[in-house]
Amino acid sequence: MRFEIRYFDIVRVFPPARTPVEWNMLYAEFADISHSDLILSFARHLQPGKQVSLYVPARLQPRFSAVNSLAHEFRTGPKQCKTRVEYGISDFILLIKPKHGSHSWTYASLSSLPSFQLAPIVSSSPPFGRSRYEKKTYQIT
Repeated sequence: MRFEIRYFDIVRVFPPARTPVEWNMLYAEFADISHSDLILSFARHLQPGKQVSLYVPARLQPRFSAVNSLAHEFRTGPKQCKTRVEYGISDFILLIKPKHGSHSWTYASLSSLPSFQLAPIVSSSPPFGRSRYEKKTYQIT
């Protein structure tokens, strides 16, 4: 019997924003996509009601929703395809394959969707006249 030990480089673990102290979910960011793919491959063995899901930042949510809507059309349309949405280098990727048979995954065209646009990053600079690294001194009396 052979055992293989795998090590995962977890970059960070964080709870959802604006949640109470008791969490029902945590996010983990891995250094390499192959680590997250391996974990997702085991997700099908989880108990009902438990899941591992893809994290999509708020800035990418509109595009992700559009790709998911297109995936839903493929699943419920006349062809009844299986779908999978993944991260690509510069956009999301929608993979499809027929439900029945031993076909391989193919890329679905996203050209019918609106173009991918990122919202501008809002600067978190300090108010005018203040320095971010201003030293504060306190007097204890």
